[in-house]
Amino acid sequence: MNILKKSLIILILLIGFFLRVYELGEVPLSLDWDEVSMGYNAYSLLLTGNDEYGNSWPLSIRSFNDFKPPLYTYLIIPALIPFGLTEFAVRLPSAIFGTLTIYGVYLLAKQFFIKNQQLKNTPLLTAALFAISPWSLQFSRTAFEANIAVCFVVYGMALLLKYFNTAKPIYCYASGIVLSIALYAYHAPRLIVPLLLLATSIRYWHFIRSHLKHIITTTVIGLVLVAPLIIVLSRGGVAARAASVSVFKPTTEILRTLDYARQDQENGNPLAILHNRRVSYVKTIIQGYLDHFYPVSIFIKGDVVGRHHPPSMGHLYFIEFPFIIIGLIYLIKHKFNFKFLFFFWLLVAPIPAALATGTPHAIRSILFLPLPQIITAIGILASLQALSTFKQYPWIKTAALTVIVFAYFTNFAYYLNQYYVHQNAEYANQWQYGYKQLIEYLDPIEQNYDKIIITPAWDQPYIYFLFYKYQKYDPRYWINPGDFNQGFDKYEFRKINWSEDRKIPNTLLVGAPGEIPENEPGTINVIKFPRVKDGDVFRIYDDFKY
Repeated sequence: MNILKKSLIILILLIGFFLRVYELGEVPLSLDWDEVSMGYNAYSLLLTGNDEYGNSWPLSIRSFNDFKPPLYTYLIIPALIPFGLTEFAVRLPSAIFGTLTIYGVYLLAKQFFIKNQQLKNTPLLTAALFAISPWSLQFSRTAFEANIAVCFVVYGMALLLKYFNTAKPIYCYASGIVLSIALYAYHAPRLIVPLLLLATSIRYWHFIRSHLKHIITTTVIGLVLVAPLIIVLSRGGVAARAASVSVFKPTTEILRTLDYARQDQENGNPLAILHNRRVSYVKTIIQGYLDHFYPVSIFIKGDVVGRHHPPSMGHLYFIEFPFIIIGLIYLIKHKFNFKFLFFFWLLVAPIPAALATGTPHAIRSILFLPLPQIITAIGILASLQALSTFKQYPWIKTAALTVIVFAYFTNFAYYLNQYYVHQNAEYANQWQYGYKQLIEYLDPIEQNYDKIIITPAWDQPYIYFLFYKYQKYDPRYWINPGDFNQGFDKYEFRKINWSEDRKIPNTLLVGAPGEIPENEPGTINVIKFPRVKDGDVFRIYDDFKY
């Protein structure tokens, strides 16, 4: 690698790191409940070696009975030592691993196109595109386990391809270890990684057969590493969580289908066979799968969850759309290393999301990354290469490159505006905004009340109180008995019963707008969303003080 290329890679990494850590604790403006849960459990593990429920170094974080993969929580622990239990510390591992992924993307693209001189600049351009990718940035700036999984899958696959290119066993063993760790990071790799390895084994069997000793050794290493995880996944709680988001759970649509089937059978309709839950499941999965290739979602609107993208933006830049088309055509027409594996990866990436509800879903399909950036880089380079044929008009290539750079700059500037200016205001409710402000208000006055009733309208209030009041509710002395979601100490977390609760003496009520009437005499404070038109987050009521 020459000095210029090394310098460019370092520059790309520095830019990528800056974009991932700048105002990390302030944008997005609040930790969501999952981030708070992982942060508090990491703090509890640091002090006690147990999670909030008293489980010693668990391989599945129970949290809100959604049993999170453990890796991200453990990665927070080192950040707590210098930064304390803060928003910055909770998100820092994601920013670091998001930055590391940039270099992993460079290595992966290099292995895909190492034997193709025409595409020799693809790895560097891919790394640059990934460094500023909205999809990567969105999840590198928040405590999403999926972002860590991308890093391990990218490096694991880069090492595997390096092994196929060099036949050096060290890369095979390293790949097995890294891909095994990925399974502890997030749910999607538990399906995608085995599929990629199976496809690789079938397609490149001639190579594997002649290096069987290395493959068997790696397989044994991998099985040893994932054995504890397999035991954990077999437990009822984890399985119940998976079932709760699965398309195979009974839904209104499925029940409606069965209703139609009964009616058709009664009417003697020969097409009644089409109205059954199995057909509905297949239709739902196919539709969910295809949703992830819908251009409007990818480039303009984003998915169904506001936390997954800035307002009025998709997961990729709009300028990338034509280059993805050009890149796909080029890759289909031309030969390159591991072509089968590349397209297989592209096709299986949305499967975990398609098997769950709420599609398209940018997190469950995040293992698309970094393929869109690789395809875009190919599209840009192929376009410039085609324009180079007009040797009598060299200005055409220069003009095209200028337009591409300007278009990217415009898209990137728009992204920065949407992310840093509009996101905090427009998506405050998506990030459970208001809990920190509420706790800061209540902290100096809580001793004045026998009971404080707080609405759970914005989800999981108990964990915010543990997180922001960790010095009072030290995990060395407070262990969650399983009902912290209902209350602890003088705090009670439940829906406000306005007609009854307002009569309880020496009690403070903290309700959502629908629970405490607007401008009610006795309302001593109101916490509002950043945008005036979004109204109140919490209304704090004390008629006895009034």
